[in-house]
Amino acid sequence: MSNRLNRHRSLIAGLAAFFAVFAFSMSQFHGSASAADVTTGSVAITVSSGKAGKVSAVGPATVTKRIGKKGARVTGSVSSATYDATVGASVAGGIRFSNGKRRIAVTGIGLSFYKSRVVLSGKLGGKQLNVFKATGSPEVDTAKGVASLSGGKLTFTKAAAAKVRKALKLRKAPRGRIGGLGIQFNTTFVDQYHEQCGVAVDSRSVGSWPAESALPVLTGATATARPTSIDWGLRASFRGYIFGTMAAAGKSEKALQALDGAGRTNPPMSPTRGFSFPVSAGQYAANSPGSSSDDQAIINGTGTALFCNTEHFFWASITDPTIVIDGANSRIVATISQNINGNGMFGANGPWQTPQRVDLATLDLSAVTPTIGEGGTLTYTDIPVSMSASAAPFATYRAGTALDPITVTIGA
Repeated sequence: MSNRLNRHRSLIAGLAAFFAVFAFSMSQFHGSASAADVTTGSVAITVSSGKAGKVSAVGPATVTKRIGKKGARVTGSVSSATYDATVGASVAGGIRFSNGKRRIAVTGIGLSFYKSRVVLSGKLGGKQLNVFKATGSPEVDTAKGVASLSGGKLTFTKAAAAKVRKALKLRKAPRGRIGGLGIQFNTTFVDQYHEQCGVAVDSRSVGSWPAESALPVLTGATATARPTSIDWGLRASFRGYIFGTMAAAGKSEKALQALDGAGRTNPPMSPTRGFSFPVSAGQYAANSPGSSSDDQAIINGTGTALFCNTEHFFWASITDPTIVIDGANSRIVATISQNINGNGMFGANGPWQTPQRVDLATLDLSAVTPTIGEGGTLTYTDIPVSMSASAAPFATYRAGTALDPITVTIGA
């Protein structure tokens, strides 16, 4: 390192960060993400044994079949399905049991799938508990949002049977099989950029990529004093392809969208210029005196870059990028998501991969020597950037694909 750079290292106490790359892009387009999955289908609860008195429905559920004097099949529509650790859904209406003038009802029914059984919870006589369980062979496809069960064997839980017996003054608690359960529902997933892009979801994948690596711990770091922005746009040719496709269809304003506080880089007359992410916080550590080889920095950006190509049925997003300067481990970390090939125009349908924090790209500092500028700024010019193995394939790019270089300036 030069003596001049040495003398200025002490000036880098109040830090700011900005990232400039020559990129091409279009005018700013703001919007907010929204998503609302749509679940349709029904659940049929059949109580035919008469052990729990006479069965009727609580609206909007209906009795679709009477069985003898007391039994009935009660059918309710399904909504609000979830596909997390377990698959679940809500059932509209409820089911009522009566014995003379005595009544007790199950309302607010929720389904939960556990391998070879389904549990139905709800409010029974005003108390929330697991009410029914059904064994059988439920079929669940969490990626497609489909669940079904035919001929499930329905029983009360022990707690629910005791509560029904007490409320209806029955001689015995309704134990053993009391009927059957049938389930059939389908969820149409709606991705978080449906409003902005409108690509159909073929299937959904959660946890598609390896989790981000731990950020380095900076010793004796100084917080950035006046951060500016991270300017980067993934890859110029990718932006050009998307903008060209969308412009030909008269949809140029949707092609490259800056959301959640992000903006577009200059010059404004270039329709395929990149994105500018405001910096919320950052820190820098100079470490060894006389050498920049082990300097470290973490700069946190905010906002979203959305690459939308409705004509080729896909989108990709980059949210809240973080620049990490850490020798051989230098990288860009970001929350990414994509909905690839929603209708299978170019081969098999692809999934909507939900947002996940990942190591998006690697930074190669091996041939980059930082230079000193006015006021003690330290600039890494045109750092080579490539797609990481963790994120690939992302936005169609394989691991190692060269992306736009990035210039990082840390200054007093």
